[in-house]
Amino acid sequence: MFLIENRSSNTDDKEELNSRRLNKRVKYRSKLLKDIQRFRKEYLGKLVQKRNEKQSRSPQIREIVLVEDYNKKRLFWSFAKIIELIPGRDRKIRTVKLKT
Repeated sequence: MFLIENRSSNTDDKEELNSRRLNKRVKYRSKLLKDIQRFRKEYLGKLVQKRNEKQSRSPQIREIVLVEDYNKKRLFWSFAKIIELIPGRDRKIRTVKLKT
């Protein structure tokens, strides 16, 4: 019998496999980064920022409104009809007379 050095190729395969996996992962992450940057630039750049302020309109005579009652649920609030508008010093309608 001859003693022959037997090279084990198991470590080479593992290293090659890990190398392939890492290369795939690097490509995936770089593509993901590009997609996120594109999303931020294109989509988020086109979104319009809106104010939280709601455009309020002044009430009109003969409108039907809900009369808030803190002791009741909204479902049970009563309805009323505006019969007179009372402007404030700044000429904005701040108070109304109601008929329930």
